[in-house]
Amino acid sequence: MNSQLEERVLSSESLSDWMEKLRETFDDRSLKFEGGESSEDAASRIVEVVESALKSEYEHTVVVTHGNLLALLLNHYDKQFSFDEWKNLSNPDVYLLESHKNEVTFVRMEINKI
Repeated sequence: MNSQLEERVLSSESLSDWMEKLRETFDDRSLKFEGGESSEDAASRIVEVVESALKSEYEHTVVVTHGNLLALLLNHYDKQFSFDEWKNLSNPDVYLLESHKNEVTFVRMEINKI
């Protein structure tokens, strides 16, 4: 398992209003709570993995990660993908990312629910 794909820690403290705190980290990407990771830091982890995969010799790569990290990745490529889009992710959710001439695009894939 790649540690760069581990779930983001919002805070080491229990936050009763964690959902609002998470929203704040989408608005202020440098915001970091006690013992936690900022959106900037978490996004840099996943972007590094994906950029490396896109530049690799392989035609196809599968990356599996947690929803918040996925949302931060998608936000990196499209700033319109925000907290509200994160809330609308399903579990599981599948996105296809493609790179053409150094531009990365993505599309949400339809998956059959079991």
